[in-house]
Amino acid sequence: MNFVFNIGDIIAISQIAITVYQSCKDAPRDFQLLSEVSNLHTVLTETKVLVEEEALTPERTKKLEEIIVGCNSVLTDLQELLGKFDCLGSKSRRNFDRLRWSKDEASALRDRIVSNTSLLTAFNSSVQL
Repeated sequence: MNFVFNIGDIIAISQIAITVYQSCKDAPRDFQLLSEVSNLHTVLTETKVLVEEEALTPERTKKLEEIIVGCNSVLTDLQELLGKFDCLGSKSRRNFDRLRWSKDEASALRDRIVSNTSLLTAFNSSVQL
């Protein structure tokens, strides 16, 4: 299935970022990805404004599509993981669920979020040149 990009995709992914941010708020400190998700949301918002103001070439549109797919993927993965261990995001955390959430999983997600944020920032900078 081909992904067809439009401005609504950036808005939808920004909403996912807000939802994930809210879900991360009460997670144990080792698993909080608040600043990373917040940074991604900020860059997505900047991208939305940029795309509304600038006409993108087909090549840049394709590159943005690839980055947006990556952003959606990492946020969806994090959202699913938070849903799977939903007591991590509540006041009544259970130790068993905390143990099931691997620090490696959190680290890998953090790396993916930072990578996608960096790619999107670089894209925005290249469009503004």
